Amino acid sequence: QDSLPLTATSEAGVYTVHAELRLPTTEPLESRADPLLVSDVAPVVWQGTGSAAQVPVTLLVPLMLPGSVRTMPTAEQLREIAPRLRELLDAAEAAQATLAVDPRILAGVRVLGDGAPAAARDLLTRLEATERPVFLLQFADADPAAQAALGREALLTPLGLSYLQRDDAGDDAAGGAAERTAALTALPQAFPGAWPAAGDVDSATLALLRDAGLTSIVVDSDSVTSASGTRVQLDGLGALVTDTALEAGSRQALAAPSA
Repeated sequence: QDSLPLTATSEAGVYTVHAELRLPTTEPLESRADPLLVSDVAPVVWQGTGSAAQVPVTLLVPLMLPGSVRTMPTAEQLREIAPRLRELLDAAEAAQATLAVDPRILAGVRVLGDGAPAAARDLLTRLEATERPVFLLQFADADPAAQAALGREALLTPLGLSYLQRDDAGDDAAGGAAERTAALTALPQAFPGAWPAAGDVDSATLALLRDAGLTSIVVDSDSVTSASGTRVQLDGLGALVTDTALEAGSRQALAAPSA
């Protein structure tokens, strides 16, 4: 504390501070045991950032079903989940965020048709009409990096969803399962992108996504070396590089209890 070089007259800005916690000792330097308990380095904002300029931040907002929904959502589950997803969509559009949507949401509402809750049908209508950049996650947010690590030569896709609709029982026999599934999970304005798990992207992941016809990928900054910005090219894929430290800080802030 006594040696902190920042004072009331120090210039405003962001400083790197190295802090150490040591045990007090009166032993001579040459004979004392190392009293260091812990040390760390952290950025400190002192009297503001020192700049009035704002740095634009691109937000990625995933719209997903909770982990408790392990298969396709029921009407009762959508009745509970859809209003919260609509609130999240409101906030995402207001922040001009890019959306990442679990296709199960689209398919779950469509297979129920008029039997879907009103809030779920409204959510589907809004997703179909949104003007924000949007891409579809893997079905149930399956991780492409894990699939590549397992040696998959093609991304996992549902075998068919016709079993959810009584009037489409003949689709599988007629060879229309893939087409029907594609129709249920489609979002016409979505660009072909993927969001693998953080820290697991490698050349095999990129090759798997490229072979599947995807053109964009979200990667964390820990997975990319020598990135000159937030948008780079990785083996033919356009990559949006997220800030790992900023993401961790945001998660911590969102999880913290309110004052």
